[in-house]
Amino acid sequence: MSIKKKIALIELSRHNEVLHAYMDMFSRLDCEIYCYTNSFCQTQIQLIDTFTNVHWIIIDDKNYYNELETIELEFDKLIFITVDPVLEQLPKKYLSIKTTLVLHDIHAYTLPTKYFHLWRQSFIQSLKNVVKWSIYILLNKQNYTKQLIDSECQYALPTDETKSYFDKLTCHINNSYTLNFAVPKYKSKIYKRSFVNITIPGNISDKNRDYDLLLRAIKLLDISVDINFHFLGDNKSYYAKRIMKKIDKISRQGLRFYFYNGFIEQKQFDDILRDSDFLILPFKKTMHYQIFKERMGYSCVSGSINDMVRFSIPSLIPKFYPLDKGLDKFTEQFESAIELAFHINTWIKDNEYNKLKKEIDKIMPNYMATVHNNFIKYLKD
Repeated sequence: MSIKKKIALIELSRHNEVLHAYMDMFSRLDCEIYCYTNSFCQTQIQLIDTFTNVHWIIIDDKNYYNELETIELEFDKLIFITVDPVLEQLPKKYLSIKTTLVLHDIHAYTLPTKYFHLWRQSFIQSLKNVVKWSIYILLNKQNYTKQLIDSECQYALPTDETKSYFDKLTCHINNSYTLNFAVPKYKSKIYKRSFVNITIPGNISDKNRDYDLLLRAIKLLDISVDINFHFLGDNKSYYAKRIMKKIDKISRQGLRFYFYNGFIEQKQFDDILRDSDFLILPFKKTMHYQIFKERMGYSCVSGSINDMVRFSIPSLIPKFYPLDKGLDKFTEQFESAIELAFHINTWIKDNEYNKLKKEIDKIMPNYMATVHNNFIKYLKD
């Protein structure tokens, strides 16, 4: 009888969806899981799922160093899901081969001085970025990131494409792994109704999404079916208010727009996704993470892809965004507002999204097998 692997999952930020995916995968592999996280992540996960083989250790104190020092190196793997909160407080004993650092934003850790980006659309935001950059330099944070990237740690990336991109920028090809964020969990649901629910997940922000392109596409729609657009994310920013005003101007009979104020609890978020006929993911080619510029799909990924995969929902995405093998089978790509409008019209008129939902159930077992094998390979090495 094989001995169970002991896994420590450490998430002290708010990436509860990644923590959840990793808990799910390591549970399937019959690992003993110790989860070091905050009350926020625990609550969001327990609202929608339960795990019998997880030991929860809650750390809500901001002084992470003392808490981390108490974790013994008795685990087979220690996985830091978000590095940022512990960047300057990470005890040096963790910079070893047992430790895995999950990288969400590759440029910020490998080439921070090359990819820093100060200018934003507003002067005030640009000024804030200048201050942030000054603090970054004064606190010598680039040295902390260099220590992590030059260490003996293992590195986990969310897709094959991000792993390949990371390997080209570093010398870690032999100790980097694909540990997918996007893990299938639910079968697609087909709805027979007189209207269509389209969801755009994510905060209304100019950091990584092009809502102006989306609105131009909506203006071009030529269809008689009622459509509900759910903007599933925070809308408090100045940019969000500007987009909402533009939406007011293009509103017409048959089009309804739904917005959600403030933080959306995971259960409500999931319920709205589950009720979606399809998603629109209007990514930009570059994403601003803090003061760094990241390349979408290559140096970072969107959590909306996780949503698409988790609920097996057909999606419209930009042509530049790379997908892992198999996921392209239930997506359609666009390069312009005209193309996006064409696909929305066609999907609704021909009921294409429901046809794709029938195909997804054939595709997902193969994709899941690939994800499963990625985690097995990681545990063996």
